[in-house]
Amino acid sequence: MTSAFALALRHHQAGRLTEAEGLYRQILAVDPDHADCLHLLGVLAAQAGADDTAEALIGRALAVCPDYPEAHLNLGNLLKQQSRLDQAEVHYRRALTLRPGWAEAYAGLGLVLYEQGRLDQAALCHRQALALRPDCALTHKNYGWVLLKQGDLAAGFREYEWRWRIPDFPVKRPPFAQPLWTGGDLTGRTLLLHAEQGLGDTLQFVRYAPQLQRRGARVMLECPRELVRLLRGMTGLDRVLGPGDDRPDFDCHAPLLSLPHLMGTTLATVPAEVPYLAPPPGLTEAWAARLPPAAGRRVGLVWAGNPRRHQPDWTAVDRRRSLALARLAPLTAVAGVQWISLQKDRRPELDQPPPGLTLIDVMAEVADLADTAALVANLDLVIGVDTAVIHLAGASGRPVWLLSRFDGCWRWLQDRDDSPWYPSLRLFRQPRPGDWESVAAAVAAMLGAQGF
Repeated sequence: MTSAFALALRHHQAGRLTEAEGLYRQILAVDPDHADCLHLLGVLAAQAGADDTAEALIGRALAVCPDYPEAHLNLGNLLKQQSRLDQAEVHYRRALTLRPGWAEAYAGLGLVLYEQGRLDQAALCHRQALALRPDCALTHKNYGWVLLKQGDLAAGFREYEWRWRIPDFPVKRPPFAQPLWTGGDLTGRTLLLHAEQGLGDTLQFVRYAPQLQRRGARVMLECPRELVRLLRGMTGLDRVLGPGDDRPDFDCHAPLLSLPHLMGTTLATVPAEVPYLAPPPGLTEAWAARLPPAAGRRVGLVWAGNPRRHQPDWTAVDRRRSLALARLAPLTAVAGVQWISLQKDRRPELDQPPPGLTLIDVMAEVADLADTAALVANLDLVIGVDTAVIHLAGASGRPVWLLSRFDGCWRWLQDRDDSPWYPSLRLFRQPRPGDWESVAAAVAAMLGAQGF
């Protein structure tokens, strides 16, 4: 039995998961209480996205052997991904009791505490993990999130630079022959900026282009196709390229999300002059003609983001930041509002909105973010969850209300209803995880009582 398990473990470690699973099950057929096989079958199930099966198997392993630190750690990981944070915390702490000084358990606990809003404790856990494993890039990146949310932008963005050393980081830095720009003199040099993550990140951090141009650089940007037409009109960018476009010669390059670090940004020096984005000439008027005559205040609404189902961690975040349109039913009590959908790809909900919430939907005609910007320019207010539309409205200087999950993104800081990045933005935060009802009620009350 020992040799069979050793062979199964070698298969598992080598990525031969089918062979490993078959051997684990053969061993369990003879010894149903083999804790290691139960645990590792649970790990395989978690890797396959079968969360219920994974939880049951790891739970059985712990029933056989409660003092099993690896099983507690992996069950904590599973529960954290499901946003069952209180339960995850219990298992991480049990793992640390059984194995004091375990960097992975401190790192997992730090993430749970971060999502619970317990930032000082989260920072301590990450520092403990880094004292034990100072070269762990993932922990450095996660510690950066904590620091950023606490408002220590200089230290936070410095830690965030470790993201490039994470083996499975979803974005890879382009293998350009030209060097990275590290903050030196740019006079007479051509600097290529490149988008690296979501559309919202690009819209937020492209704001640095005018500063770079004032430092003597010729600034080019390579970005997703959806942004090209919009950003070609931005002051500070000499040229904007989409994927596959011919790339002119350049001297050095920088990822957009590295610019706050390279520019030494603090809360006091965030470049927040808006608007720095505007629709192409004539497009605002063209979109005005597509909308019905205004009947009261025009308010745009976006209630869900892109789940990115190929990235499980991001999918878990999207489950927390998005909501069903029906949960915005309190907005139906607000009189004098003409609701405009800014939501892409949510057709079934648009066909069955909450009773009394009539949405004008022209999004099928939107080709890119330039069209969205022109549509937003015709609105009095944008209300939405944390998506690129929020960044677009903020960068355009339009009034925008953000519906934020309890564990809001680091960029929105902690316990604030404003943003140093976007002066026209107001935040409405969940008071408890999952509590969109309180958020919707607060928004409806603000709309009805004070307007905007």
